Amino acid sequence: MISYIIVSYNTSEFTQNTVETIIKNCSDCEIIVVDNNSSDNTVNDIQNRFAEFIDSKLFVIACGENNGFSKGNNIGAERARGDYFVFINPDTVVVSDIGAQLKTIAETKYKNKKVILSPQILNPDYTEQHCMNLFPFAGLMLFFKKAIKQINLKSNKKYIKSDWVTGVCLAMTKEVYGQLNGWNEEFDLYSEDLDICYRLKKNLHGQAIVCRQLKLVHYGNQSGKKVYATNYASYKKKSNSLKKFFLLHSTEKRFIKWLKFCKRYNNSEELERYYGELTGKIKNEDSKI
Repeated sequence: MISYIIVSYNTSEFTQNTVETIIKNCSDCEIIVVDNNSSDNTVNDIQNRFAEFIDSKLFVIACGENNGFSKGNNIGAERARGDYFVFINPDTVVVSDIGAQLKTIAETKYKNKKVILSPQILNPDYTEQHCMNLFPFAGLMLFFKKAIKQINLKSNKKYIKSDWVTGVCLAMTKEVYGQLNGWNEEFDLYSEDLDICYRLKKNLHGQAIVCRQLKLVHYGNQSGKKVYATNYASYKKKSNSLKKFFLLHSTEKRFIKWLKFCKRYNNSEELERYYGELTGKIKNEDSKI
């Protein structure tokens, strides 16, 4: 059985749509929605709309607090009965039996290998959305990997190795999930996908892979839009989460070096402000973000 695990926070309409498309298109599966104490009636909306599937194919876990994305995924995984886990965002549209397809690929092409698989993510207009990423460590290897990545993207390859894939949809066996000790709950939102793929590579000698022939539509950052009042608040949260990744797996000095690298090649007002606050060149106006 395949377990689809969805963490929701104030995304009732989007979550319902994701659940509906999974029910419509996916076989041999269960759906577990972990709601992080939404205030938009998500839990009741789902239970009412899909009443016939509740406690048979669809399970809703109503949390009394916002546990964050990583812990929410772990809560869902603890409840899951399947041997293959698909962690999927609540603002996606499933257009095929994607879990079964990913599981088949894992069992055939990558049999006996430690892999995290992702479909090719699409924007709502069906253009490709960025989902392949390099580990954020500056150096000559980064430029080499970027060149290889561009070559792969322009080719007709069905499977492309990636350092890490975005958390929109990550699929893995229950065994790999257990060997990784699940999602790192140090991360409540952002960089948890980077962290789990990094640990896959470092600890299990595994590989994240994008299966480009499989498609998943993603609307993007629906929960984040409701949490952060400004673009900079969202940017700072993402950057602080990346800083946490560096502190866990490298050093703060290397994080600052990474920021300098980014400033040199792709600077922005948000990056300039964040770098200034971090290094003390600009007064930190909101240390709580």
